[in-house]
Amino acid sequence: MRELGELGAVLGSEDRQRVREAEAALCERFSRLRSRELVQLAARARNGLSAPLVKFEIVTHPLPADWVESNAALVPAALACLASIHRNGYYREAGTRFLALRTGVDDGLSLRFLLLRIDDTIESTRRLAEGAIERHLLPAAAPEFARALPIIEALRGRRRGSGGPIVRAIDDLLLASSSALRAVLTDPDSLHRLAAYRLLVRAESPCHVLSDALGDRDQRIRAWAARQATSGRTDDADKLVLLPLLAAQGSPSVRSLALRVRAKLDADDAPLLRGLVDPRTSVRYAARVLLRERHPERDFDAARRAALDVLERADASIDEVVGALGALADVGSAGDADRTRRFADHASARVRAEALRADKLLRGSG
Repeated sequence: MRELGELGAVLGSEDRQRVREAEAALCERFSRLRSRELVQLAARARNGLSAPLVKFEIVTHPLPADWVESNAALVPAALACLASIHRNGYYREAGTRFLALRTGVDDGLSLRFLLLRIDDTIESTRRLAEGAIERHLLPAAAPEFARALPIIEALRGRRRGSGGPIVRAIDDLLLASSSALRAVLTDPDSLHRLAAYRLLVRAESPCHVLSDALGDRDQRIRAWAARQATSGRTDDADKLVLLPLLAAQGSPSVRSLALRVRAKLDADDAPLLRGLVDPRTSVRYAARVLLRERHPERDFDAARRAALDVLERADASIDEVVGALGALADVGSAGDADRTRRFADHASARVRAEALRADKLLRGSG
């Protein structure tokens, strides 16, 4: 905050060279910030940025609109951005007034700072920001709003001012421009991508969007996609398409969820039988419960045979071997202990640990 205050003080000096250097430094810093980081910076500035901004001393009172418009070029964009997040409400209003005249001329920088002022505590500042945003709600501006999605998400549900209607209007704009949302899916910020997915699922085929989300590198996005894919908002045909992707997820809870949904939609036992040799205990348990509900009188000898078949294969993966050993521990008998003991010196620590666990349980079952 001290650095921002010092740069703001330089911007009010008479030395044009220093002003240009300070403006370039501030613009570079603001442009580098992701939208989520900008929200955090604004929150800190409200408590820590209290240094006076000299050039704004002349505009901390209401001014005629024509004067502001004719003198907007005198106020550097970086200074207007800085003033709009200042602790002093007069500075915020003055900064917002000048930013409202700059939207569209600096690659969305002014737009992001204006969005932050939609729920300002001062009504006149809110009105200035709202008016500027409403004038900017054009199809050509959709990419700028998409890049500001974390700020829009922070505003969602706020009751102060007209943040709700403004956010809904921005949503409508973005829903009509799915290409702008698609461009955000390469952003390194996972919360930014998640916000884009949440809108895309309303703008495009849910099956297509959720398939992409299930392949995202972030666990939170994959978990959100799994919940969406298995909810009542997704029709059964799409669920059947997405179930193989859910079954292949690394999360045991998602794989268990996929088994429960599969049991409701598909009478085939094969997916449940595969679940009996899953490497995670919780998934195997879910598969046994679902099969017992479907076939109360059937035993689990088929699962035992499937596990033994996997253990006899030389090309079985580590996950398959771990799942087969676990299945034997679940449904095998004392006679299977010898088959598990030969994996006690396996190269994989996971396999060795599961083999020892299975051997102990099977010997105890005798």
